[in-house]
Amino acid sequence: MATIINTGMQKFMVISPTEEKDKKYEAGQRFIDEGYIALGWYHQNFTGWSIDQIIEDIKQQKFSDENIAIKSYSDLFALEIGDIVGVTVVNKCILAIGRITSNYKFEKYKHDTGASVKDKFYSHFREVEWLITERQDRKKIKKDDDEKYWKPRGTTHLYSEVPKYIKRLINLYMQDELVDMELIGYEGKVREHLSSHKSIERDKNFVRKYKMKFSDIKTCPGCALNPEEKYSISATNFLELHHITLLKNRKSDKNTATSEHDVVLLCPNCHRFIHRLMSKCEKHKITLNELKDRIK
Repeated sequence: MATIINTGMQKFMVISPTEEKDKKYEAGQRFIDEGYIALGWYHQNFTGWSIDQIIEDIKQQKFSDENIAIKSYSDLFALEIGDIVGVTVVNKCILAIGRITSNYKFEKYKHDTGASVKDKFYSHFREVEWLITERQDRKKIKKDDDEKYWKPRGTTHLYSEVPKYIKRLINLYMQDELVDMELIGYEGKVREHLSSHKSIERDKNFVRKYKMKFSDIKTCPGCALNPEEKYSISATNFLELHHITLLKNRKSDKNTATSEHDVVLLCPNCHRFIHRLMSKCEKHKITLNELKDRIK
């Protein structure tokens, strides 16, 4: 049975596996091997505590990095089951990406941080199902021009939604699973084959994943043709991906994001007809309802 990973409205948090400078990769591997993320500072069991109670208790400890401790515990307790987490080594890489599967748990000295003093081990943790355990170097992760990578410093950083570059990584590594998230592809870059010939790049992998995600579509949404009944061909093999805004009309000649909301599956007849309508329309954009009206 396919695993469903819903990152549509989920939060995303990055976390450092240790404060020991030369032990981050080893400590991160322990996160991965044992399926959790963890925090330290001290060893008070917070089971059943509210975040306000935890913050008040942290303040009583008089830590030199009190604000960081408060932020980190606030982030850890704000996570809900199903939220996404990434284990980072400052700004160098992401060691793993996973999904939170438990509420807060406590086990004294649970996480070996690599510190020489056991009291610096971490006891507060959340269990994680790891989706990606292959190191992702920051410089090699593709992102949109307006996207920013995770903050390099600090124990944790919580974001209100999963960044697109994290969604793309999950989709890439889980392409044999059903991933319930907004699909993103990269298309539109103008490529020169010869000095007098150019073509627009399309993301074939995005098309494949889109058809896989929406495999329950049986008819053309324009004319209601059922290719299975008419031609004995499945809809996913017969229908074509139509860009609601033509790639050639994008402002950039470089690859830019194509969301699943930017496309629709149409039968070849409707696909060619809607392109004809778009060529005669000043706005160069025809909605699905407008297409249906013209067909009627």
